[in-house]
Amino acid sequence: MDSSDEMTDEGLRYESIEDMITARSRHGYRSDRAYVEELVHGQVPTCRRWNALLTKAEAFELDLEASDFDGDGDMALAYAESHPDAWAGSFLERSPLLRLVLCFADDHLPHEEALRPTLRHQQRVRFRTVRYTEVQLEAAMKGVDDVMASIEIVRPPATYTGSGRHRRPIASWGTDAVENAVVLELPPGNDLLATRLQDDFGDLIRIVIRDRFGQ
Repeated sequence: MDSSDEMTDEGLRYESIEDMITARSRHGYRSDRAYVEELVHGQVPTCRRWNALLTKAEAFELDLEASDFDGDGDMALAYAESHPDAWAGSFLERSPLLRLVLCFADDHLPHEEALRPTLRHQQRVRFRTVRYTEVQLEAAMKGVDDVMASIEIVRPPATYTGSGRHRRPIASWGTDAVENAVVLELPPGNDLLATRLQDDFGDLIRIVIRDRFGQ
Protein backbone atom coordinates (compact mmCIF):
# COMPACT_ATOMS: atom_id res chain seq x y z
CA MET A 1 0.00 0.00 0.00
CA ASP A 2 1.47 3.36 -0.91
CA SER A 3 1.37 6.45 1.30
CA SER A 4 -1.72 7.84 -0.43
CA ASP A 5 -3.72 4.88 0.88
CA GLU A 6 -2.92 5.51 4.54
CA MET A 7 -3.85 8.04 7.19
CA THR A 8 -1.66 9.10 10.09
CA ASP A 9 -3.94 7.77 12.84
CA GLU A 10 -3.05 4.23 13.85
CA GLY A 11 -5.82 1.81 12.93
CA LEU A 12 -7.34 4.12 10.29
CA ARG A 13 -6.58 3.30 6.69
CA TYR A 14 -7.92 3.36 3.16
CA GLU A 15 -8.54 -0.02 1.54
CA SER A 16 -6.96 -0.24 -1.89
CA ILE A 17 -7.31 -2.67 -4.76
CA GLU A 18 -3.94 -4.05 -3.66
CA ASP A 19 -5.44 -4.96 -0.25
CA MET A 20 -8.23 -6.86 -1.95
CA ILE A 21 -5.83 -8.65 -4.30
CA THR A 22 -3.72 -9.75 -1.33
CA ALA A 23 -6.77 -10.99 0.62
CA ARG A 24 -8.01 -13.07 -2.33
CA SER A 25 -4.58 -14.49 -3.07
CA ARG A 26 -4.32 -15.76 0.52
CA HIS A 27 -7.28 -18.02 -0.22
CA GLY A 28 -5.81 -19.17 -3.54
CA TYR A 29 -8.44 -17.48 -5.69
CA ARG A 30 -8.01 -15.50 -8.88
CA SER A 31 -6.49 -12.18 -7.88
CA ASP A 32 -5.28 -10.37 -10.99
CA ARG A 33 -6.12 -6.66 -10.94
CA ALA A 34 -8.54 -6.72 -13.88
CA TYR A 35 -10.66 -9.44 -12.28
CA VAL A 36 -10.65 -7.88 -8.81
CA GLU A 37 -11.79 -4.57 -10.32
CA GLU A 38 -14.70 -6.42 -11.97
CA LEU A 39 -15.68 -7.72 -8.52
CA VAL A 40 -15.30 -4.28 -6.97
CA HIS A 41 -17.60 -2.63 -9.49
CA GLY A 42 -20.38 -5.17 -9.08
CA GLN A 43 -20.04 -7.01 -12.40
CA VAL A 44 -20.14 -10.31 -10.50
CA PRO A 45 -22.33 -10.97 -7.41
CA THR A 46 -20.04 -10.92 -4.39
CA CYS A 47 -20.00 -11.08 -0.62
CA ARG A 48 -17.46 -10.24 2.07
CA ARG A 49 -16.52 -13.46 3.83
CA TRP A 50 -13.29 -14.85 5.20
CA ASN A 51 -11.84 -11.33 5.34
CA ALA A 52 -11.93 -11.02 1.57
CA LEU A 53 -14.17 -10.00 -1.31
CA LEU A 54 -15.36 -13.32 -2.77
CA THR A 55 -17.81 -14.55 -5.35
CA LYS A 56 -20.80 -16.44 -3.98
CA ALA A 57 -19.34 -19.71 -5.30
CA GLU A 58 -15.98 -19.08 -3.61
CA ALA A 59 -17.62 -18.27 -0.29
CA PHE A 60 -19.73 -21.45 -0.52
CA GLU A 61 -16.61 -23.50 -1.27
CA LEU A 62 -14.81 -22.13 1.78
CA ASP A 63 -17.89 -22.63 3.97
CA LEU A 64 -18.07 -26.27 2.84
CA GLU A 65 -14.37 -26.86 3.54
CA ALA A 66 -14.73 -25.19 6.94
CA SER A 67 -17.50 -27.63 7.90
CA ASP A 68 -14.74 -30.20 8.53
CA PHE A 69 -13.99 -28.25 11.71
CA ASP A 70 -17.55 -28.24 13.07
CA GLY A 71 -16.74 -30.68 15.88
CA ASP A 72 -13.58 -28.85 16.91
CA GLY A 73 -15.40 -25.53 16.76
CA ASP A 74 -18.05 -26.88 19.12
CA MET A 75 -15.38 -28.05 21.54
CA ALA A 76 -13.71 -24.64 21.43
CA LEU A 77 -17.00 -22.82 22.05
CA ALA A 78 -17.81 -25.07 25.00
CA TYR A 79 -14.38 -24.30 26.45
CA ALA A 80 -14.88 -20.57 25.74
CA GLU A 81 -18.08 -20.49 27.78
CA SER A 82 -16.14 -21.45 30.90
CA HIS A 83 -13.23 -19.07 30.15
CA PRO A 84 -14.82 -15.71 29.21
CA ASP A 85 -11.90 -13.87 30.82
CA ALA A 86 -9.52 -15.33 28.21
CA TRP A 87 -11.48 -16.33 25.09
CA ALA A 88 -10.95 -13.96 22.15
CA GLY A 89 -12.72 -15.71 19.28
CA SER A 90 -11.72 -17.93 16.38
CA PHE A 91 -11.28 -17.81 12.62
CA LEU A 92 -10.10 -19.93 9.71
CA GLU A 93 -6.99 -19.32 7.62
CA ARG A 94 -5.16 -20.98 4.74
CA SER A 95 -1.47 -21.83 5.13
CA PRO A 96 -1.88 -23.47 2.56
CA LEU A 97 -4.39 -25.93 4.05
CA LEU A 98 -7.36 -24.51 5.91
CA ARG A 99 -6.61 -24.18 9.63
CA LEU A 100 -8.73 -23.27 12.63
CA VAL A 101 -7.19 -20.49 14.74
CA LEU A 102 -8.26 -20.20 18.40
CA CYS A 103 -7.47 -16.90 20.12
CA PHE A 104 -6.90 -16.22 23.81
CA ALA A 105 -5.99 -12.99 25.58
CA ASP A 106 -2.66 -12.56 27.38
CA ASP A 107 -1.32 -16.13 27.07
CA HIS A 108 -2.73 -18.95 24.96
CA LEU A 109 -0.36 -21.67 26.23
CA PRO A 110 -2.33 -22.92 29.28
CA HIS A 111 -5.49 -23.03 27.16
CA GLU A 112 -3.72 -24.87 24.37
CA GLU A 113 -2.49 -27.49 26.85
CA ALA A 114 -6.03 -28.01 28.11
CA LEU A 115 -7.89 -27.87 24.81
CA ARG A 116 -5.66 -29.34 22.10
CA PRO A 117 -5.90 -32.98 23.30
CA THR A 118 -9.70 -32.83 22.93
CA LEU A 119 -9.62 -31.72 19.28
CA ARG A 120 -10.04 -34.02 16.27
CA HIS A 121 -7.83 -32.03 13.86
CA GLN A 122 -4.97 -31.26 16.24
CA GLN A 123 -2.42 -30.64 13.46
CA ARG A 124 -4.74 -28.18 11.73
CA VAL A 125 -5.47 -26.01 14.75
CA ARG A 126 -3.33 -23.03 15.69
CA PHE A 127 -3.49 -21.19 19.03
CA ARG A 128 -2.85 -17.45 19.12
CA THR A 129 -2.26 -14.89 21.86
CA VAL A 130 -3.99 -11.52 21.44
CA ARG A 131 -4.64 -8.48 23.59
CA TYR A 132 -8.43 -8.28 24.03
CA THR A 133 -11.06 -10.84 25.01
CA GLU A 134 -14.30 -11.31 23.13
CA VAL A 135 -16.12 -9.76 26.11
CA GLN A 136 -14.00 -6.60 25.79
CA LEU A 137 -14.61 -6.42 22.04
CA GLU A 138 -18.36 -6.80 22.51
CA ALA A 139 -18.32 -3.96 25.06
CA ALA A 140 -16.45 -1.77 22.57
CA MET A 141 -18.95 -2.80 19.90
CA LYS A 142 -21.80 -1.50 22.07
CA GLY A 143 -19.93 1.77 22.49
CA VAL A 144 -19.54 2.08 18.72
CA ASP A 145 -23.25 1.31 18.31
CA ASP A 146 -24.08 4.21 20.63
CA VAL A 147 -21.82 6.66 18.80
CA MET A 148 -23.07 5.63 15.35
CA ALA A 149 -26.69 5.99 16.47
CA SER A 150 -26.05 9.59 17.57
CA ILE A 151 -24.34 11.01 14.48
CA GLU A 152 -25.03 11.52 10.80
CA ILE A 153 -22.59 9.87 8.43
CA VAL A 154 -21.36 11.98 5.51
CA ARG A 155 -22.65 10.38 2.34
CA PRO A 156 -20.47 10.51 -0.77
CA PRO A 157 -22.07 11.03 -4.21
CA ALA A 158 -22.22 7.25 -4.76
CA THR A 159 -23.37 5.77 -1.48
CA TYR A 160 -24.10 2.37 -3.00
CA THR A 161 -22.63 0.30 -5.79
CA GLY A 162 -24.23 -2.64 -7.47
CA SER A 163 -27.96 -3.10 -7.61
CA GLY A 164 -30.80 -4.76 -5.75
CA ARG A 165 -29.76 -7.18 -3.02
CA HIS A 166 -26.08 -6.81 -3.94
CA ARG A 167 -25.97 -3.18 -2.82
CA ARG A 168 -23.83 -2.49 0.22
CA PRO A 169 -24.89 -0.11 3.04
CA ILE A 170 -23.09 3.17 3.67
CA ALA A 171 -21.36 1.92 6.82
CA SER A 172 -20.94 -1.35 8.65
CA TRP A 173 -19.12 -2.56 11.76
CA GLY A 174 -18.59 -5.66 13.81
CA THR A 175 -16.08 -7.56 15.93
CA ASP A 176 -13.26 -9.27 14.02
CA ALA A 177 -11.19 -12.07 15.58
CA VAL A 178 -8.43 -11.70 12.98
CA GLU A 179 -7.90 -8.02 13.80
CA ASN A 180 -8.76 -8.54 17.49
CA ALA A 181 -10.77 -5.34 17.21
CA VAL A 182 -14.08 -3.84 16.16
CA VAL A 183 -13.74 -3.17 12.43
CA LEU A 184 -15.72 -0.20 11.13
CA GLU A 185 -16.09 0.57 7.41
CA LEU A 186 -16.91 4.16 6.41
CA PRO A 187 -17.18 6.02 3.08
CA PRO A 188 -14.83 8.92 2.26
CA GLY A 189 -15.58 12.28 3.90
CA ASN A 190 -15.92 10.97 7.46
CA ASP A 191 -12.42 11.66 8.72
CA LEU A 192 -13.61 13.70 11.71
CA LEU A 193 -15.93 10.90 12.81
CA ALA A 194 -13.15 8.37 12.30
CA THR A 195 -10.76 10.44 14.39
CA ARG A 196 -13.34 10.77 17.18
CA LEU A 197 -13.91 7.02 17.25
CA GLN A 198 -10.18 6.35 17.21
CA ASP A 199 -9.71 8.73 20.13
CA ASP A 200 -12.54 7.08 22.08
CA PHE A 201 -11.65 3.44 21.49
CA GLY A 202 -7.94 3.39 20.64
CA ASP A 203 -6.67 0.06 19.36
CA LEU A 204 -9.98 -1.64 20.18
CA ILE A 205 -11.16 -0.33 16.82
CA ARG A 206 -9.88 -0.49 13.23
CA ILE A 207 -11.43 1.95 10.77
CA VAL A 208 -11.38 1.36 7.02
CA ILE A 209 -12.28 4.17 4.63
CA ARG A 210 -13.60 2.56 1.48
CA ASP A 211 -12.63 4.81 -1.41
CA ARG A 212 -14.06 4.63 -4.92
CA PHE A 213 -16.24 1.62 -4.20
CA GLY A 214 -18.68 0.18 -1.66
CA GLN A 215 -18.79 -3.45 -2.71
